[in-house]
Amino acid sequence: MKKLFIFLGIFVNLVILVEGKELNDRENRQKWGMEPNTIPNPGFENLDRNNRPLNWTSFIPIPSDTSLEKIQKEFGFKQQVSVLNSDFEEIEPSMDFFKYTKIRKIGRIKYHKDVWKAGLNFKEYKDAGKLNKSEVFPGIEEKIVHSGNKALKFEVENSRGFSWSEVYMDRVFEVKPYTEYIINFWYYQSGDENLYGTVWLDLAGKRYIKFPDLDKKVLNQWKQYTFYFKTGEEKGKSAIQLWGSCEKKGITGKIVFDDIGIFTHKDIWDKDLWEISKNDFHNGQYSLKINNTPREIRVISDIIGIDYHKKYKLTAFVKAKEATGENYIKVNWKRYANKFDIETIKTTISNPIIGTFDWEKIDIPLTPPETAQFLEVELFSSGNQGIWMVDDLYMDGFGDEDIEFLMSQAGFEKDGYKDIIIRTKEKFTSHPILEIYKKNGKKPVLKKNMDYWGKYKWGEHYYTAEFSELKKEGDYFLKVKYSDGKEEKSPLFPVQRGLYRELAKNGIKYFYYQRSGYEIPGWHKACHLDDAWFTNFDTSERYYHIDLTGGWFDAADLNKWLDPQGWYVRSLCNVYNKLKDERKDFLKGKLPDMVEEAKWGAEYIKKSYKGNGEFYFCVKIFDWRTPPDEDTDNIPGNDDDRCSNVILPETCATLGLASFANMLKNIGNEETKNYLEIAIDSFTNQTENPEIVKKLTGIQKDNICLTLSAIELYKATGEQKYFNFAKEHVKQLAQFCIDGNFKISSQKETEEKRLLYFLEPIEEFALNFPEEEETVLCKKALETVAEHMVKVSKLSPLGHTQTLTENIEDSSIFLSPGRSTTYILSCAFHLSAMAHILGKPELLKIAEKNLQYALGRNFHGASCMAHIGWKWGAHFTYLCNCPGHEDGIIPYAVNKGHALGGTRFRTGMPYAVMPGPYSPLYMEEWNLEVYGVTQSFLLNALTNIITYTGRRWMTPRKWIER
Repeated sequence: MKKLFIFLGIFVNLVILVEGKELNDRENRQKWGMEPNTIPNPGFENLDRNNRPLNWTSFIPIPSDTSLEKIQKEFGFKQQVSVLNSDFEEIEPSMDFFKYTKIRKIGRIKYHKDVWKAGLNFKEYKDAGKLNKSEVFPGIEEKIVHSGNKALKFEVENSRGFSWSEVYMDRVFEVKPYTEYIINFWYYQSGDENLYGTVWLDLAGKRYIKFPDLDKKVLNQWKQYTFYFKTGEEKGKSAIQLWGSCEKKGITGKIVFDDIGIFTHKDIWDKDLWEISKNDFHNGQYSLKINNTPREIRVISDIIGIDYHKKYKLTAFVKAKEATGENYIKVNWKRYANKFDIETIKTTISNPIIGTFDWEKIDIPLTPPETAQFLEVELFSSGNQGIWMVDDLYMDGFGDEDIEFLMSQAGFEKDGYKDIIIRTKEKFTSHPILEIYKKNGKKPVLKKNMDYWGKYKWGEHYYTAEFSELKKEGDYFLKVKYSDGKEEKSPLFPVQRGLYRELAKNGIKYFYYQRSGYEIPGWHKACHLDDAWFTNFDTSERYYHIDLTGGWFDAADLNKWLDPQGWYVRSLCNVYNKLKDERKDFLKGKLPDMVEEAKWGAEYIKKSYKGNGEFYFCVKIFDWRTPPDEDTDNIPGNDDDRCSNVILPETCATLGLASFANMLKNIGNEETKNYLEIAIDSFTNQTENPEIVKKLTGIQKDNICLTLSAIELYKATGEQKYFNFAKEHVKQLAQFCIDGNFKISSQKETEEKRLLYFLEPIEEFALNFPEEEETVLCKKALETVAEHMVKVSKLSPLGHTQTLTENIEDSSIFLSPGRSTTYILSCAFHLSAMAHILGKPELLKIAEKNLQYALGRNFHGASCMAHIGWKWGAHFTYLCNCPGHEDGIIPYAVNKGHALGGTRFRTGMPYAVMPGPYSPLYMEEWNLEVYGVTQSFLLNALTNIITYTGRRWMTPRKWIER
């Protein structure tokens, strides 16, 4: 009976699991249609509360120079919405500025949270003599007004560089959901076109809308601008944000705003023009119906990321009854026009939709223009006296390609793992043949049958072939021959000894380009030489100034955070310790390049040490539109200095110093003592000072960092107390793995767990102390984790390591959109270490597959490393403000994740957004930033694989060179 109950329990759980999965599948199909469709809401099945299809919106093509009277006459926007102080006539005497406004930015001045939230007291600011007219500043204009006696101005006199000011009209108007509006205002510009204005709306604190920058070339006359906008679910008090911006030196000018009006009307203007049809559809429950359209109407989808190297095809089902005029399905190809705005660079149009016919499928072949980053689907109708309907749109996110090569675009290490994966739209009747040719070769040097892996989750088919036996150096290309004599040819790629070593050498350059307080020739002059004030966390109260210059900028932004800097220093030390690369050709310093770069970070950590195991954790508050060297005046003690406002017992910093000190000791450098003393003092306080210890976390970050620090300090000093600490704590971490706690149960797991940081102390102990009894436990822990990693690596046609979930079947393709490349590189790093420790060369093969994932052997067929491969994905960074580097791309930087799912893309499906002329300053998940953590894992993975590739196995602990 007990067995029966157990069986019934398992059966019920399985039924619930299957039903839950089927429900999710149904919901996914409803939202997206058949996989791998990328058109959001393609069958118009998902509706808002007004029965309008989600992810689609109508658009009124109102030229910005159209008069308000004409717009109101043609479109009916006559109902005025109340806007407080819309004519800028009311003044708040205590602020000497307009009522209901906040000054949140003046020139280059940095504000803290309290000032930014409440606004700057303009009167106090001026009375204190802080108004610098060489930077853009706001004010009250009484001479040049459109109506009344006052207007808002932004002004600058002989500007000293880039600066901008922001006036926030806080909660001055109210919006209703799913309503159309226009905003109308007047502006006057004089002096120079390089001083210009920008207008934003903050809709109920839920969504920002930026309107195109005002016309920069119309000077010395009042000009009207009118913009159309539409709310979704936004409801309530909203704000208007006005900017004045200057981008060059030596500019004198003024821009004035006056008479802001917002208008709507009782009924949504297009309700009779387009609607959801519940009675006539091709599939599902609804279709989209476009009725009589005496005036132009456009119904537009959300934008979709694309790869302009590929061809695509859009299909749709269309029906018409007495349709006349101009009716088309359009595809608008788009890219970033500047750091904020997206522009249309080309349009592809279907055949006209006219006459009467029943549901028909139409195909629109799509060839993206070069530099296109996105597309949107537009349903266009004008002058139509009948009706037409659209349903079931479809566009394969992988493109309309017969064969795609998914491979390492950097090439292959001479003695390393080599394979090719092809993705095909159709399954072949026979196995395709892989042929490998030398550059300019006429005959293949190697032929292989490709094995069929199967059909993967997005509906495509995958074939694989390994050719690791190819070891002769040179440049090669591949041919895949398949049905009916067809063939596809790959670009050229190298096979060379030392390939990974060169990638590691170049990968380290990322940190050089991220240096703060240092001139990067061709990018920016020395910057932020006045870091930093120490302040209260939430207020502008300044306590004292401390030298926190140097270090590396964080990720894509210009903040400096201490915890990752410790990991970066450690990674650079690891690379040098294993590769012993003595070259000095890049930095040209006294020490090898790898050591010099590590020293840059270690020196900053040393400066950040406050004592008693605590560090100044961050330097932040920066102007995100300014080139780094123009962000502050570089004179310590001024108002524009950045701030540091957190002090923490940062164990990562201790680890960085301990690792660097040990490396210096090994090369006999006389500066070892300078870093070792601080590392020891910090470690002692973080492990023995009760007040400090209680601030630390448990099994994760701090335990990991302190255990690694203890190993480094023991190697540097030989003191037994560090070795004892390492032994005690590595047992805890090993047991953590043996007990299965390494598995991910939710996306809320700590980064230390999600990125497998807990493995490094276990690996380091086993590598350094193979004879210790704790190493037996370490190996058992690594065996447990490795076994799980092998299993989830078999779930993907790429053989890369999927997430380490509680249940294998729950493993997902990526850890998260923001960490997918980072996670896969961390797997490469740890698998290669475990291969050596456990004597399992098969783990090294999986490690190399993960490494090559970042180099192009991935689902979107693009390298994640800038300037490596024949195509590589976007890399977001605020260095896009450096003149001449508007794309913001750091050489050899690896983006930390793929564009996956979310608001604009199908959940879980990867996209590669190709770089354009501008790196946007508004970041969403498809603008993927570079991140020192990702770069560190790349370097560690390369280093381990370099160390162990080209060796054969003799015993679990010994490698013997060939």
